[in-house]
Amino acid sequence: MTKGYKKVAPVIEDVSKNGHMVITTSKGKKVTVVGVSHMYFQRVQNSVEFPDKPTYDAETAGGAIEHHPIDQTVVDDPSNTPEEKAEYAAKLAKYNVDYAAAQSIQSERINNFLFANGLEIDIPLEELEEWIAELEFNGLQLPKSKIEQKFMYICSRAVGNMDDYTTLLQAVMEKTGVPKEELAQTKELFRNYMAKT
Repeated sequence: MTKGYKKVAPVIEDVSKNGHMVITTSKGKKVTVVGVSHMYFQRVQNSVEFPDKPTYDAETAGGAIEHHPIDQTVVDDPSNTPEEKAEYAAKLAKYNVDYAAAQSIQSERINNFLFANGLEIDIPLEELEEWIAELEFNGLQLPKSKIEQKFMYICSRAVGNMDDYTTLLQAVMEKTGVPKEELAQTKELFRNYMAKT
């Protein structure tokens, strides 16, 4: 740790008068967790099309054709010809790349959705000019829509570290009523997404 540096963790405050949790981030910004409709969350979660698992065809003793999924055990099966192994390996590799890409898109959509729709923050007018100058200095423009402005403001001015990010994300998911299994799955997707960015 750098000398003189003190890590500041987000602070979860008492519930506000309207029943929403307020979190003060490491940058000192107060963010209100309002949550989102769980049904809306599921629609966003399911908006990404994942690839179908690759298959190979096998003929049964009765002459019927069966479709079987390709996995690593199929690729490594010693009864396959070298050509079949190469074909199965290529199909499986393409599937794994396509699946990882879909998972990354899904993680980004979920994270953006939760931050943009499940959090509220006031953008102080006295800070607006400075913030716009900062965006332009970094090669960005102020988004036209209010929801994009709020999202960008939270990401650039409120979130100071990964603790802020994960605390806010978890608070929105819990407020939304995401079941514990989905919460764990979404957290894992988030960790994988952040590891790649």
